[in-house]
Amino acid sequence: MGTEAGDDLPHFMETHLSNSDYTVIVCTDNYVEKANSGSGGVGYEKMIVTSELLSNINSNKIIPIIKQYGTHNIPTFLQTKLYIDFSNDDEFNFDELVRTLHNAPLFKKPEIGNNPFTPVENVPAEKSIDATHKLMQIIIDDYERGLDSTSYDNLKNK
Repeated sequence: MGTEAGDDLPHFMETHLSNSDYTVIVCTDNYVEKANSGSGGVGYEKMIVTSELLSNINSNKIIPIIKQYGTHNIPTFLQTKLYIDFSNDDEFNFDELVRTLHNAPLFKKPEIGNNPFTPVENVPAEKSIDATHKLMQIIIDDYERGLDSTSYDNLKNK
């Protein structure tokens, strides 16, 4: 599965990316700079990974790892991916990476229960115009009776 002298590196990268379950990309500041500018082997790798992401847009097989301390930059083409932070040796997230690779999350997602809310299609539409219409009718009635204004007490009593 490795490479030897004289092997075709682009072919190796293309075939092994598509055949792998996961690809871990270590994002150092230098890697991010090369990926964003598209230079060298990193630029070629970016094209292959971007193609993979476009083919399988909901795939989580590409896992960015942040290694640099202080900055948490990842290449533009990976910014939609949740990264694992390896920048602080005191908070080494190796366990998170291993659990991701083995599909063994620390916490199991709870099952989705019944919806406690009434579905929108079963709720009759509120007629907000009814209250406005009633208010306007009271004001018109008062005007037709010769009153110059309608008091709050008059509205409250009707």
